[in-house]
Amino acid sequence: MLKYASLVAAIALLAGCSSNNLVQTGHSPVTEPSPIVKEAEPTAITDPSGALESVFPKVEEPYLAEQAADNGDVVNVHGRYYNLDKWDAFIENIALKQSGKVRLTEYTIEGDPIFYELVYNGDAILYTFDNGMDAFGSDLGRPSTICEGIGTKQTDRGDEVYTLRGCDQDETAETFFWAADPDSAK
Repeated sequence: MLKYASLVAAIALLAGCSSNNLVQTGHSPVTEPSPIVKEAEPTAITDPSGALESVFPKVEEPYLAEQAADNGDVVNVHGRYYNLDKWDAFIENIALKQSGKVRLTEYTIEGDPIFYELVYNGDAILYTFDNGMDAFGSDLGRPSTICEGIGTKQTDRGDEVYTLRGCDQDETAETFFWAADPDSAK
């Protein structure tokens, strides 16, 4: 009987220490997370509190298009695209239900970058918008939303653009509008 009681107490103790508490409470740890938590991308995607900020290389002003391309970003400078193959691979990963990530960096007429970060875990997309370096934009911070998928639609001019589908924050999802033109890819 003592062995049985000890076993039940040990199981209860282990269950209370599991990393699932982060997902249920929605709080991120104050200290550096353990390597097990860092590798749990599907768990992290359910917590848009900023846990994935380090997934992409850090950016500092000025963030020129050449630097963005060297960092692996898909870059759009006034219709001139760089690393478009990374966008195509991301879309393919979604079709195959394989995890992937991509940061899209578009430049304003004044040359300021606007970031669209997408992380897919095989089930959902965590999308983060960042216009903090746009001098003429209204800095919205880094709002995030979780979306069921991505799709295309036709604009009034007949262009095909990508949009997010089934997002929990419509206002944030509406900031994503990506027109990838393969004819201008470099």
